[in-house]
Amino acid sequence: AWLGLEPVRLPGMHLAEVLGKPAYDAARPRLKQAFEGVGATFEMPLQAQGRHRILEWTFVPDVQAQGRVAVAVAGVYALAHDMTRVKEAESRLVQMARFDSLTGIANRRLFGELLGQALERVRRQRQVLGVAYMDIDHFKAINDTWGHGVGDEVLKEVAQRLAACVRVTDTP
Repeated sequence: AWLGLEPVRLPGMHLAEVLGKPAYDAARPRLKQAFEGVGATFEMPLQAQGRHRILEWTFVPDVQAQGRVAVAVAGVYALAHDMTRVKEAESRLVQMARFDSLTGIANRRLFGELLGQALERVRRQRQVLGVAYMDIDHFKAINDTWGHGVGDEVLKEVAQRLAACVRVTDTP
């Protein structure tokens, strides 16, 4: 249904007709592998009925044997599983793990990842790296005097202003 095809039409259809030529071309190396007798599982993005989907495909060769000896591959079964919701949830979890939920800016974990990458890059390219550290003076007094709700608004405003004054390539 999510391919926009009636299931009764699928048997015997060429995979290029089912997926469309770009997706079929991307799947061809795995399909070739399956026709050589080795199964393959892989993920592939696909546009279907105007919606972006991520499908997990498994190509299973139909190996014909004489006794215990494989002699030919009669065909390949193509099994697809829609992983779109799983991948979207995974993406949200990655977002949650790397960005502060209150301010939306990078958290300590993402900072550590990006700093490591930046240090490697400047070593390779023999360049310099700048890191700035900020602290909000007397922030505890804001929370103690005005409450955590106001403190949260101050943090969001500082994050918004910081993000507005750095380059697109910088990470606040």
